[in-house]
Amino acid sequence: MVRTTAGPGSNIEALLDEYGVGVNSWVSDVFASDTDRLLLALLLEQRGQELVEALDDAQSEYTDEDSGTQYYAQQFTVTQSGPPEDVTDDQGRLDFGFEATSVDLRFTDSVEVAFKPQGNANRVIEYRKQDKHAEGIPVETQTMGVVRADSATSDPTVWVEAWP
Repeated sequence: MVRTTAGPGSNIEALLDEYGVGVNSWVSDVFASDTDRLLLALLLEQRGQELVEALDDAQSEYTDEDSGTQYYAQQFTVTQSGPPEDVTDDQGRLDFGFEATSVDLRFTDSVEVAFKPQGNANRVIEYRKQDKHAEGIPVETQTMGVVRADSATSDPTVWVEAWP
């Protein structure tokens, strides 16, 4: 593969991809800050962490229990049957505890996500491993289903953040 000096095929993107902060399209590259992503890669290298681990460590920094602000953050490993029972409700779905309007996902392998009730058509969206994250997903739901996609090669670790 011929490396370019800019864009998704560049040497810098190949390096950043090792840390989970690379981009896979020109559109992503235009809107992603190279400086911020390079600083994040340096921080991850210095800590000896992967992106999902660093996000887990930062969970307490983003949660202010005293302020009453509604916020949901959870990290878990997902299998074909879904997340572990200790992070789901009795129907195997994540319950945010409030009506979420925006959700961010980060994942280490392909996952299938459902934001709609089971009776609705087109309810499952597949997020592929190479995407690594989906941010600002507009939703109007209190629960979310997530399972390992058929295309996944391992049980993905998933980080979910939701806001009202």
